[in-house]
Amino acid sequence: MYKFMQLIIKDKYSSLASALMYICSPYFLSDVFKRLSLAEVMMFLFVPIVMISIYYMVNKNYKKFFIYFVIGYVGMINSHLVLTVYFTFALAIVFLFYMIKKVLDKKSVLYFSIATILVLGLTATFSMPMLEHKILGDYTVFNTDSMTNLGWLKNTRLHLRKVFWINVNEDVLYHISPIVTILFIVSIFSYKKLNSEEKKVYISVALFTVMSFFIGSILIDVSKIPKLLWSIQFYWRLMLFITFGLCILAGTGLLYFKSIKLKQIIICIICIVGILDYVIIMNHRDYKTAYEYTSQEISKKYFGTLGWQKEYLPISTVNNFKYLKIRSQEVEIIDGQVNELTIIENKTPTLKFKVELNEKQNVKLEIPRIFYFGYTIKIITDNREEQQIKYYENKNGFIEFELDKSGVVEVEYTGDIVNYIARGISIFSVIIFVVILLYFDNKEKI
Repeated sequence: MYKFMQLIIKDKYSSLASALMYICSPYFLSDVFKRLSLAEVMMFLFVPIVMISIYYMVNKNYKKFFIYFVIGYVGMINSHLVLTVYFTFALAIVFLFYMIKKVLDKKSVLYFSIATILVLGLTATFSMPMLEHKILGDYTVFNTDSMTNLGWLKNTRLHLRKVFWINVNEDVLYHISPIVTILFIVSIFSYKKLNSEEKKVYISVALFTVMSFFIGSILIDVSKIPKLLWSIQFYWRLMLFITFGLCILAGTGLLYFKSIKLKQIIICIICIVGILDYVIIMNHRDYKTAYEYTSQEISKKYFGTLGWQKEYLPISTVNNFKYLKIRSQEVEIIDGQVNELTIIENKTPTLKFKVELNEKQNVKLEIPRIFYFGYTIKIITDNREEQQIKYYENKNGFIEFELDKSGVVEVEYTGDIVNYIARGISIFSVIIFVVILLYFDNKEKI
């Protein structure tokens, strides 16, 4: 954030003020200390990095654009994909209506296209297995009705009072700090002190902030938007972008003051307000996380103790949660009989057990592993023959398979062909990224 402000304003006090307001914002503090939402916390880091890349692209510094854009977007996609989609949408609108002429030359389009392809390649180890599980599986995270509902979305839509005033009825405090609001108002008066380029950046950031507010506001009919976008779950998550934009604009407000001592006092006030916001957030209503459940609640396996991890369970597991609660770590015989079944090793995700069938009767087994693609299951018979075993998801969301011979069964999570291809694409993308950077270095030396 400080670097971005230094690029666009080149005033260390404005830059420091923006950076402090950003990391002391109530929503950031709530994410760190209340929600323990590391994914969204990381988004606070990568949003300014992407914005720095946009600055460099507009100013035709393609090497730095390339570095910051790739790092920023790879970080964002791996942190919070849904928020990345919303961020890209808001940013694209600003570009289309305000900045498109500045980047519509062949060179900019070429480097932007290459950078975008590299981002997709570098994130293949995340995106390809995700698509595999979405297309071929049935998981909670891809089921809009399980992840959220229309009532949640409507109740969390933003309006000005929610943005600029503390709402004690919310589980999460995300309001804009009063010092940010005051400095934002002051920035309107300091606008005339900006040069032409700084004014364009100011307007661009203002448009991005307004767009971020608009797409999550009460002005939008949630029932009419694609259900895929419902995955945001709570519209107050867009406060990340609104906070970013307003902290940038508020930082320019310090340009209104000529006295360095006064600027230093304002920075001190920002720190004090940040501490007060922290105290308010930490003493706000109890927001129970998975880490704060009692040992008794955890031992009883309440659904809530799973935290956000329950979103990545198969739908069939969630629908049969009572079964998950009582499920032991044993290998269950679903159909058929065995003379012997002994677990040799059970250390997730690895499982190893010996099974001796009853004569030549086939047996159907369920192992204590929730179904995901990427497991390798094989049986080693008494005469040392190895055979791969095909598995499938049963009605409880666990891995199930059939055996027609005795031996030692080994279960490992090795990844499947999709994982291998994704790794290859990512490694190739890293090589291309390095080659392009070397190309830029050689070009600068010539």
